[in-house]
Amino acid sequence: MRHFRITGEILVLVLILVISSQLRQRVASYSELPPVCSGDSIRTLILGDSHARTAINPEYLNSACSAAQKAEEIEYSYYKLVQAGADFEALENVILCVSYFNFLAPVDSENEMLKRYHRLLDQDFYLSKKRYHEYTAAIAYRYLMDHKLPKSVPLSLFNEIIETKIEPQYRGGFELRTGSRIGQIPDLDKAISRHYYLGNKLRPVSALRIAYFTKIVEYCQAHKLRLYVVNTPVHKEYYDQIPAERLTGYSTVLNRHQDECICLDYGRLRLPDAFFFDYDHLNGEGARVFTGIIREILASNGAEERGKLDFGK
Repeated sequence: MRHFRITGEILVLVLILVISSQLRQRVASYSELPPVCSGDSIRTLILGDSHARTAINPEYLNSACSAAQKAEEIEYSYYKLVQAGADFEALENVILCVSYFNFLAPVDSENEMLKRYHRLLDQDFYLSKKRYHEYTAAIAYRYLMDHKLPKSVPLSLFNEIIETKIEPQYRGGFELRTGSRIGQIPDLDKAISRHYYLGNKLRPVSALRIAYFTKIVEYCQAHKLRLYVVNTPVHKEYYDQIPAERLTGYSTVLNRHQDECICLDYGRLRLPDAFFFDYDHLNGEGARVFTGIIREILASNGAEERGKLDFGK
């Protein structure tokens, strides 16, 4: 009797593995990745974090779309760019927003980032995280689930099926913000602390993020795309509290690529308080004005701006 029970359990296990394998094959057959943003004949792609998401409105640009997303870091923007290159044959321009802190090491958002972007990532991403000593438990788990376990193992299958039916989490877009919180000093203090410090120490520089920035530059060159690296305006009170080492480090990285992309640092561009949602994000009116500046630069293919860096006033 026990023998029959064990045999039955083995048959059930085999049946589960067979069904799992069949389901995975079916999921793979209809799980082609949706584009990183909506639109046809896209010529200009906007990438970056919440600064890009709130400062550059694609409605004021010709044939543009925004794939910018809150807290997005450079390594994930790279994989979005690769996906967009496959999605949009007419692509000519890439606007990558890089703030003063985007070359710094991760803090505590890797688990959320992987939930959003893991469908875009290849094995090289995980190996790079390990090589640059940014290999966390969250990254190890996702690497195991997506790339190391045999496809017959049913772990995470339910989530994969769900992902093929819902809006992909890696998609972004423009976010219209209204009003202004300038004057709310606690907001300023929290932003500076979050962006530049770990406790009482400065956040270290991330060699991985600098490497992925270089990969973006190289991808655009290889595919004959004009790359505009844009630092969006921040309020003077925010700028004045940025650690000097981080300003210098930011400029150093961008200066290495002056001949390969068009670098536009508008961090010191002085705008009225009413144009800022908070100390480091523009609101809708600020975005309208700033996008107008970007529109003029795109119209000239960045001819006058090439070789410059600081556009602050």
